[in-house]
Amino acid sequence: MDAAANGDLTDDVLAAKAARRDRSAFDKLVERHARPVAAWLLRRLSFADAEDVLQDILLKAWRAAATYQGGNYRAWLFQIARTSLADWTRRKRPPMADLKDGPDPIDSDGFGMSDRAVDLEQCLTQLDERERDLLRARFGGVEDLPAACIRFGITKKTAQNLISLALGKLRECIDRRSQA
Repeated sequence: MDAAANGDLTDDVLAAKAARRDRSAFDKLVERHARPVAAWLLRRLSFADAEDVLQDILLKAWRAAATYQGGNYRAWLFQIARTSLADWTRRKRPPMADLKDGPDPIDSDGFGMSDRAVDLEQCLTQLDERERDLLRARFGGVEDLPAACIRFGITKKTAQNLISLALGKLRECIDRRSQA
């Protein structure tokens, strides 16, 4: 029995068929690759949100099927996934509160935050939005670092350099405030 009769077509062959609007070929690709994408999303989002984003990813993949150039279909699909997650995060992100206009920071015990924590909060407001977003992505925000890189149109190396510079600014600011 040959591979075609077995249904063991390669991703590239199935993708070429999907590009010609063969829905069964696309469904086979989804069957092969949607589960790892869903697992990746579930590490970042609630179940309901991951389900919504996954549907968006698959719709984008279907619409963009003709743009697949060959190679690694799963990597191509994850590129769509990272972009879709970044788009979803941008749409769902609540606006940042201006710390200068709000009450003094209070921790979960109801006691005031340590002076160092207050200094950190104040110093974070002195960073620009991109620096804060990259720090969040690096240290466990909703968006991961690769997604943030895509959103800002920068390489991972550039992001790492920007994070390093932002951390340096934070250290300097905190040191200045603690000496005052």
